[in-house]
Formats: sequence, C-alpha cells, structure tokens
Amino acid sequence: MFRLNPKPRIQWLPSLAALVVFAVAYAAGQWQSGRAQEKDIVESRHAALLDAPALALPRSVAAGGLEALDGRRILVQGEFLNDKTVFLDNQVQNRIAGYHVLTPLRAASGAVVLVNRGWVRAGPSRALLPVVPPVLGVVSIEGRAALPPRRIYEIKPDDHPGPLWQNLVLPAMSKQAGVDLLPFVLRLGNDVGDGLARIADAARPDAGKPDQGGMTAAKHRGYAFQWYSLAALTFFLFTFFTFVERSGPNGKSSGNA
Repeated sequence: MFRLNPKPRIQWLPSLAALVVFAVAYAAGQWQSGRAQEKDIVESRHAALLDAPALALPRSVAAGGLEALDGRRILVQGEFLNDKTVFLDNQVQNRIAGYHVLTPLRAASGAVVLVNRGWVRAGPSRALLPVVPPVLGVVSIEGRAALPPRRIYEIKPDDHPGPLWQNLVLPAMSKQAGVDLLPFVLRLGNDVGDGLARIADAARPDAGKPDQGGMTAAKHRGYAFQWYSLAALTFFLFTFFTFVERSGPNGKSSGNA
C-alpha cells in the first residue's frame, strides 16, 4: 500500500534536477504551442489566398508591400527572355533529383519577373545541363508570387556562377541577367507548351518555402504534446518519490520493515 509520507525528505540535488527538467520541458512545450498558433494564422491566410481574385503584375513593389503579394495569384502577359534562363540546383520531385527552370519574363508594362517554369530531371553530370525548349512569342501566364528565402548564403555581386545556381538570390541573378527583376518569383501554374513538369505543389501559396518545409501546425502540436508529457511525468515522479511511501502489512513503512 502507498500513503503520504508525514516526514518527506527533500534532497536538493534530485529536486534541482527535477526542477530543471520540468522547466525546460514546459518551456519547450510552450514554444511549440506558440509556433503551432503562428502556423495556424499562416495556413488560414494561405487558404484564403486560394480563392482571392488574381492581380495584374505590378510594375514595381513599394517598400513594405512585398509581404502582401506573397502567395497571391497573378496574371501577366509578356515574352520570356529565353537566353537568360537559369537552373536552380538540388530540387527533388517524386524522389528524383533535378532542377527548377527559371526564366525572366518581360511584361507589356516593361516590368520583368523571374518565372519558375517548373522542374526538369537532372542528367548524369552537372556539367551537362538539360536542354529546355524556349517559349516564343507573347504568352499569357498565371502563377503565384513566392518570396525568395531570407536566410541563405549571399553571393557577392561580382560573382557570376553562370546558368547553374545553388540558391535563389534575386539581386545577383538580376545583375547577371542585366535586367531589373521584381523582388519575387512567379511560380507558373498554367501550361505554356514547354514540356516541363509543373511543380507538384504549385497550387499552394506557400509552396517551396524552405522555412515552412514540413513543419505544419499539427506537427508542432505533436511536439508540444511530447514536451508537456515529459514535464507532467517529471512532476509526477518527483511528487511520488518525495511525498509518498510504501507501507508494509503491519502499517509500517517499507523502509522500517
């Protein structure tokens, strides 16, 4: 049988260890819960964007207005600058390595936007890039605006890596192409007859963002539950072994039997 210990012996070292574990686990659970709430807001916003009316491609983006474009559906008519096509390396689709094909498009207004036309399989060597058919003439395209990643290795302005890029760095790409690119990428959604595989999740406003990669609100809540469970278990074990004792058949504690 178990009963409350009338004279609990609280040892400072185990107590301190239990307090540290409880505090760390609880704080981690709170952080994961907060991240889940943030993701809920982002996912709700993105869900609303799926049905939002399409925008015309802006000629420029004012300071502070870039975030409002993130994930918006955009319509534009213009011509691809096929000779300025580049390839974004290390892009996997259906477990197959490949590249994203990025080509600037000059709109009738004069604005130039970098268009992610889709995915192409990589060859046996990076020295031999795939041959991508050009898209000629004036075309009408529809896609979603996607902001480039913020925290990546910045290539120096004087570096010119050629057609193969490891990271999406718009300022450096703009300089290499010799055009002023808008500060976002348009992820192509319709068919322009180039034979490229459209990005599998291109219909989602948050498609392809490295900082959102697989950590959904549900996953954050799962981690939060694990941390809260560890905190609860620590509290229970500390309380049990500190304030509860096991008594023998004669009513005395097992330690005195």
